[in-house]
Amino acid sequence: MATLTTGLLTLAACGGSADSAPAQVAALPSSTSSSTSQAPTTAVTAGRPQERLDDTPQQHEALIHAWDVCLLANGATTEGATGVRGDKTSIKEPIPKQAIDACIGKEPLGPPELDPSQNPNYRQDMLDEINCLRSHGIMVHLTQDTSVYANGLSWTFDDNAPPLPANQGQIEDTCQQSAFAGKK
Repeated sequence: MATLTTGLLTLAACGGSADSAPAQVAALPSSTSSSTSQAPTTAVTAGRPQERLDDTPQQHEALIHAWDVCLLANGATTEGATGVRGDKTSIKEPIPKQAIDACIGKEPLGPPELDPSQNPNYRQDMLDEINCLRSHGIMVHLTQDTSVYANGLSWTFDDNAPPLPANQGQIEDTCQQSAFAGKK
């Protein structure tokens, strides 16, 4: 579940779909920036770390790593190659229920701007992101994506799209930041 959830959070954050070419991880917020939306607090979200739209990839990795460490300390196991810091790169599925229960407070919440239930401008922001990507030569179109949110949207690459620019990840990050945070 951790690998799946992490992948889905990353995918949602990047605006890609499971059928699209690999996308770069969206930049996550720094501790000095501010977010205009606040996630509603529930028993499931209370105290959980909050990813931000302007987090760096390192900040995102640190949040996921803390969650993974907790899962491993509570009965989860790893699979895959050894990571840069000597840790395993993914949590083996299925994750034991006791690990999930023990670590729910460490599972990061995605940026509220990317949650359609928290962002009243979500659809327009997504369309703005797509327009930005297209203006930079990344030919994509809107698609329904319920992998993370019931009423979610995403984008996928157009059929027969031209080759992707070398700085695709940077363009994706810039367009997402501009579309979802630029007008708030």
